[in-house]
Amino acid sequence: MTSQTVWLTTDLRTVFLGLALLTNLWVLLPSAQAQERPDAVQQAMMAMTASHGQRTALPLVTVLERLRATNGIDESSVAFISQLEATGLAELGEYEPALERFPEKLLPLLRTQNAPGPGYTPRSAAETIARLAEGRRIVVINEAHHAPQTRTLLVELLPLLRGEGFTDYAAEALSEHAEKIGPRGYAEHDDGLYSREAVFGQVLSTAAQLGFRIQNYEYQGKQRTQQDRETGQARNLARLLRERPDARFIVHAGYSHAIERALPNYTPMAAELKRLTGLDPLTVDQTFLRPLRPATDEEAIYRQLLERLPGDTATASVFVSEDGAVWSYQPDGFDVTVVLPDPPALHGRPGWLWQPALKRHHAPVDRKLCANTWPCAVISRRANRPENAVAADGVVLREPDACIVLALPAGRFTLVATDAQDRVLGMQEITVPASPNDGPQPVR
Repeated sequence: MTSQTVWLTTDLRTVFLGLALLTNLWVLLPSAQAQERPDAVQQAMMAMTASHGQRTALPLVTVLERLRATNGIDESSVAFISQLEATGLAELGEYEPALERFPEKLLPLLRTQNAPGPGYTPRSAAETIARLAEGRRIVVINEAHHAPQTRTLLVELLPLLRGEGFTDYAAEALSEHAEKIGPRGYAEHDDGLYSREAVFGQVLSTAAQLGFRIQNYEYQGKQRTQQDRETGQARNLARLLRERPDARFIVHAGYSHAIERALPNYTPMAAELKRLTGLDPLTVDQTFLRPLRPATDEEAIYRQLLERLPGDTATASVFVSEDGAVWSYQPDGFDVTVVLPDPPALHGRPGWLWQPALKRHHAPVDRKLCANTWPCAVISRRANRPENAVAADGVVLREPDACIVLALPAGRFTLVATDAQDRVLGMQEITVPASPNDGPQPVR
């Protein structure tokens, strides 16, 4: 068994346990036979493992869709499978279906504040966080794993924090080989699980191009409780900080890992990191005040705050008082709460995908690539990168009349169309011009 295979087994156990805790379903991988599991869940885990070597997540999503519809499976199993499916849909570029597949009514874990008063005005989240990070060694920012909109802020924020002297970018669920991303300049499928999604790939490419040292801090030991993972992650980060006393870290985490205060049932990673190092991290939440599907699951104040944002904004905002104080929805757990906009769709894709920081241009997909096979996943990778490089974007065509576009930065790309069995249906090279007014040109 190679070291890469060893990591994959361990990391999948970590991710599945985390998902199980989130959905209140305890599931262990085949190496731990202590518990019986619903057959559909076991098959879902096997499909997840098998998907590691596939070009896209379409085969995985196809299997999960079938398992979710299995007669007689319990509600917690459906929730578990739905979250895996939503993560796969996000990897395919199906961002709206991902939100719909895993509707989540997040319950605040700490006391909440009312909406900020009229003395607070919306400001750029990236610029405000960069200002607050002055003098700090650690910034912890969270995400929702199946909602890549929560990754876009980092693309805008990383250059600002690099300018402030931050040196390291660390993310959960990266592989133990994460340090290779920097010299390479881009992410590959083997570099992690969540990082196979295109916006996450752009975060990693941005960090590499800016000269950040990219770090893995995932806990690799045995875990029977959520606390094992929280403490293990914090210890890994504390060790990295201790080894490089001049380093300053951006820590990219999921959901409640970024809370800097102990909770009734466990102590989150950020709180453990604070205890272990004596350092006060700047903690940023962007999972609560964001678009959900259905919108009725959103926090009550979210739409109120949206009405106070500039009408054309597609980027993250925070609310700041006249004297510079920054509002937090859960002030006992986070220093800053980000409000993510819900702009209208453009070119058939989510409006947030076209925000200036991402530097995307629309590139229509030629349906002929799919060879009359539906559904058909189309991914785009830089023309000079290997087959296992993380795609720059992806879409799924589910019917012959589908009209859909890729959202790509300027450059040359190889488009690859595959079916639900991961068979290649067609390939094409295109050039996306820097001008958004010019359409993509096929390479003859």
